[in-house]
Amino acid sequence: MPTAERLPDEIHDRYSALRADFASGQAIAVLHIGASRTVIAVGRGSQPQATWTLDIGSRKIANAYFKRALPAPEEIEAAIVEIEDEISRARPLFAAASTVLTNDTDVRDIALAAGVGDGPSIMLTVDAVERTFERLVATALRQLGHDLPQGTQFAATLTILRELMHHLKIPSITVRAEC
Repeated sequence: MPTAERLPDEIHDRYSALRADFASGQAIAVLHIGASRTVIAVGRGSQPQATWTLDIGSRKIANAYFKRALPAPEEIEAAIVEIEDEISRARPLFAAASTVLTNDTDVRDIALAAGVGDGPSIMLTVDAVERTFERLVATALRQLGHDLPQGTQFAATLTILRELMHHLKIPSITVRAEC
């Protein structure tokens, strides 16, 4: 059963919990890909200095673009257009963050599917996300058997994460166990 989406204000709680392991003054960004929106918080102290809400979320993208459990390549491409438009709004916000963190279970599922290990803290690189996305597309083209988690929400979250990492030039994301 999917977890209930947290409101954008709750990004402050996520930020505070994930910030605890970092020195004051070090810039971090906390990312949450929710069902209807994606929220980013950036800061150097105990509370974020800025938050940004993007009108893209896993369920919203899946419902709008993906007609079957394994989306067709043209459906993925159509979703990417909307995702890129929204991401372009977040570029200035992300410029200040050196470390990007999340405690999203859906992103953890992507890390597990990427084969980068398991544990309380996982480093998910842009290369691992790209390889997992390529497996999704190859599966959609029926060039590979389906070895990824089922469902449009996984495909949508993976597509959003891939585009965020590429367009915001995020080399890696630290995925922590949910707080």
